[in-house]
Amino acid sequence: MISSLHIIGSGGFGGAERFFVRLVQALHEAGQPVAAVSRPGGMVAPELGPDIAHHGVPLRNVLDLPSRWAIRRLARELQPDIVQTYMGRATRLTRLKGRGPVHIARLGGFYKLDGYRHAEAWVG
Repeated sequence: MISSLHIIGSGGFGGAERFFVRLVQALHEAGQPVAAVSRPGGMVAPELGPDIAHHGVPLRNVLDLPSRWAIRRLARELQPDIVQTYMGRATRLTRLKGRGPVHIARLGGFYKLDGYRHAEAWVG
């Protein structure tokens, strides 16, 4: 089985957040090891349901070093095969070192690619 960690940094609940929730729930229902990261008190975590491992990380802005460190720590502790990020903030804050998980960035819109180049793969 392929384990995955999914990270989204938005506070609202629009199209990207709905996609995030549907994918994480589908992976969980299929028996895949999955965990989610979103902002504490945001609208994403309650939609995931109680059976999905959720980690609250502030993800305040793209310069939030404590959040970057928290993501790196979670990746080290959980040891997922894949870390998938959604949108700019989560992608820019996810900087994985060494031979760890594969970082997949979901673009979901028309973004400048500079903040995504460090990811191993992009999904449109």
